[in-house]
Amino acid sequence: MSNNTKNKCSVIIPVYQAEKHLPFTIDSCLSQEEYIKEIILVDDFSTDDSFEILLQYQKNYPDIIKPFRNIEKGGNNARNYGFSLSSGDYIQWLDADDTIIHGKLKAQISFLEANAEIDIAYSGWQLVESIDNNVLIYSQLNPTVEYADYLFELIRGNWLPPHAYLLKRNIALLLADIKAWDPVTRICQDWEYFTKAAIQGARFGNVTGIYSIYYRRLNEISVSRSISSEGRARESIRLLSQLLDEIDTQTWIEEKNKNKYNKLLLGQILRNSLWYNLPFNLKNDFMSNIDWSAIKGVNTKLKKMNELIEQL
Repeated sequence: MSNNTKNKCSVIIPVYQAEKHLPFTIDSCLSQEEYIKEIILVDDFSTDDSFEILLQYQKNYPDIIKPFRNIEKGGNNARNYGFSLSSGDYIQWLDADDTIIHGKLKAQISFLEANAEIDIAYSGWQLVESIDNNVLIYSQLNPTVEYADYLFELIRGNWLPPHAYLLKRNIALLLADIKAWDPVTRICQDWEYFTKAAIQGARFGNVTGIYSIYYRRLNEISVSRSISSEGRARESIRLLSQLLDEIDTQTWIEEKNKNKYNKLLLGQILRNSLWYNLPFNLKNDFMSNIDWSAIKGVNTKLKKMNELIEQL
């Protein structure tokens, strides 16, 4: 391995109430320290000992560990602030309660160095469900494959945890300019981020292997999981409608593909709307002349909706 792949990656970690998990997360990065330029950790107004742990790591690794306090509350604000402080050629997003596996940065940086046309590398991941870090409930390996149309995969819900990806800095800069980590978004922030990357024309490439672990701790409630089902539906409608409009503005996307993407997004918007009887606003609303109150039952409405979408 040539030296030109080394010390090039900025790892950016938003931190909130993560004192129990931070050592696992940070140590997983330090196990491949030779590929890392800096680990930027942005504490999002934690009230536990998270920041004290960061300061201790900084004392032990002063050249690589860079702790900061967030300037404005919110996980996406922490990510955006962390990126503004970064300088690496490659960007590794990582949440404070997840880990990357030894060899990830070597494999993905080498792949990106060898493939100038690829903007974002991705690899397989492991799901671990547990109670805290002690009692294992379930584990599943999720290998990945190469896709001809990665935007289609993202829109249909085939997406990965954020730390399964590695980005070249140029695409991360573009995404920062359009605020792809949107501070307004409360659910599926990482799905939104990488879907917007694909909408902007980012090219994704698969690197074979399992290189990240996503932990789902059943005794802990995240901010997004605390939102009610109806609240999630409202947020989904807003987000999906926004993506629908963004796709429409992209001149590089062929019309036949726009139609394919639009059908998927419309289906998701309308399912959320009909299931929870929520309003939606779409340009050239092709369903405005339908009297939905006259159609009884959600399943019947969904069937009618699918028929209309297929006619597009």
